[in-house]
Amino acid sequence: MKSLNKTVKIFIIITMYLTSFNCNAQYQSKDFANGDNYLNNNLDKFIGTWKYSDANQSFTIILKKENIRLPVVNDVRADAMIGFHKFIKSGNVIEDTTIDYNTNFSDKKFSLFTFGDDNEITEFNIGLSSNSTKKNVSVKIEFIDFNHIKITRIRNTPGLKLKPFNPIIIYPQNIILMRQ
Repeated sequence: MKSLNKTVKIFIIITMYLTSFNCNAQYQSKDFANGDNYLNNNLDKFIGTWKYSDANQSFTIILKKENIRLPVVNDVRADAMIGFHKFIKSGNVIEDTTIDYNTNFSDKKFSLFTFGDDNEITEFNIGLSSNSTKKNVSVKIEFIDFNHIKITRIRNTPGLKLKPFNPIIIYPQNIILMRQ
């Protein structure tokens, strides 16, 4: 019995020791001063209407940049990319939020959103809210040139998934979209 208790204690100590090396903050906190405005000019090259199509499907995204007020105590603003998408498969419209293109961030009708990364100039991850699957996915977009962008990856967002959860991604991946 003493051997078992000693083994359990050693196991707990080793587990705590290993866990201490894996503890990381999810993000680095910024100190927001009243009136700060975080600008991100790297988003500018992504602004516009982009379209991919093949014989069976088409995927259109419209991206625009807005300077939005952050939900923090101080009056802080930051550049954000909001967007709208349209997905057609076999001639059927699966999703279409592009009809809300003339709305603003405050209207909460966008289906794509990111602040981007002001240190990354050629790509960013943007969240896409799906109407048909009722879930969010993470889309990685890469800048090729001023007439082409590439969706290099679409994946389910990390975190707890409640049943019923469908892990299938319906959107085309590894595609090049052309500026319209």
